[in-house]
Amino acid sequence: MAPGNRRWPRQVSIGTTDGISLKDVAHGLSTCLVVGLVTVACAQESSSGSQTPTPSAPGTSVGFSAPLASACAALPAQTPLAEVKGSRLWALVFAPLPIKARTETKIVWRMGGHGQFHIGAKTTDGTSAQLTFGPEPHDGSTWYVPNTDEWGTGFIFPSAGCWRVHAWRDGSTGDVFFNIVEP
Repeated sequence: MAPGNRRWPRQVSIGTTDGISLKDVAHGLSTCLVVGLVTVACAQESSSGSQTPTPSAPGTSVGFSAPLASACAALPAQTPLAEVKGSRLWALVFAPLPIKARTETKIVWRMGGHGQFHIGAKTTDGTSAQLTFGPEPHDGSTWYVPNTDEWGTGFIFPSAGCWRVHAWRDGSTGDVFFNIVEP
């Protein structure tokens, strides 16, 4: 191999004139160490689920905005136990998709974070869905999403259209959008 085509140098110069100074190497390594430690600390804090989730139903005036109709992409028709991933919120729907209006639908939710779990649903005109039961904490589930806790609910969506289901815990929120259809 010709001298100019070497892939790896035989010597690494750590001097102040031709190469990287020892001070620059130390600075770079310490910066990488600090960034790594901060990343690990933040990831552990934000990704661990709470040990004892406390459920709560939303008040009569749920404080989140109604969805835009364009937010609801049509989901493909699926049989019962359809999993829907939203924004930091997962839904396991115990009914065929699309969900039918005016029909009670059991939905199991998974979300990370800490503190009480709150959930509500609104359509484009601001109408809220009826929460028929829950949220009830679940233990021992076979549905696994890492670093999340699980709750069961029942919802009745009173009309067809685009619905935003919004959940929140201390410092964490998540959304799933459903296109509800007439029965």
